[in-house]
Amino acid sequence: MQNAFESTSTLDATVEELLPKLGVAFVVDGAAQSWGVSRSTLSGPLEALAPGRRVRLLIQSNQSYSVVRECRLME
Repeated sequence: MQNAFESTSTLDATVEELLPKLGVAFVVDGAAQSWGVSRSTLSGPLEALAPGRRVRLLIQSNQSYSVVRECRLME
């Protein structure tokens, strides 16, 4: 079986919106691309996020799409 992902990269982003009851947050990177992160992709508690907080995303991409595999809080 071939790996569906062709590349892995990291991006720095800023939390734009937090929906704690749903367990998700939306972040925006420097290119104004919006990304969704969830409790399962966040390396810490969702409650540690707040609008304006900086995060680092681990992105896996193929020809058709890209997904957030991990989200870490930045100091």
